[in-house]
Amino acid sequence: MSLEVFMNNLYEESKKVGDVGEEEAIRLLEKANVRILFRSSPDEYSPFFDLIAMNPKGKCYSIEVKNDRYNNCTVAIEFEHSGQPSGICISTAHFYMIYKSHYKTMFWISTEKLKRYITEKSPEWKKSRKSGSKSYMVPLDDFIMCKYE
Repeated sequence: MSLEVFMNNLYEESKKVGDVGEEEAIRLLEKANVRILFRSSPDEYSPFFDLIAMNPKGKCYSIEVKNDRYNNCTVAIEFEHSGQPSGICISTAHFYMIYKSHYKTMFWISTEKLKRYITEKSPEWKKSRKSGSKSYMVPLDDFIMCKYE
């Protein structure tokens, strides 16, 4: 298998996992009467956020959504991919929503608070063996939990 085919397969797998998180975020937001105005897609892609939502009072927010499939109390927040800044370093989202599929639970935090945590605490980071991306390992302690059915 060529590197190009491997990277394409990796992207497709990652996209499917991400779509599950986005669907769960949309379901939770719509349950709270939040209207989804924009969802990033291959045709209308944004590297800076995944969703734009409007709350019942008419205020709009951009949201970055992640699906974390691991059974632990941390979440991987990407900051570099292929040697270039990515994820939290380039995000313009107001909020991060993290779907922990193992627990069927959504966590959220303001991007500003998340960036402040990373700056102040300098959390451990890891490099993905598959994609080569680098991510901070952030504990979920400061996130707000939304358990739902």
